[in-house]
Amino acid sequence: MMPTFGAPMINLYSRDLSRAAAFDSGLGFVQRFRTPESGEPVHN
Repeated sequence: MMPTFGAPMINLYSRDLSRAAAFDSGLGFVQRFRTPESGEPVHN
């Protein structure tokens, strides 16, 4: 029997995080993790 994912997690990277988050939210996806928890994310 092949294993299945019960709660898959996907990491997506974008140059415009606010726009990407709004798009995903419009599709019904829920953000469950963010670093930092408030404010704009910073990825170097």
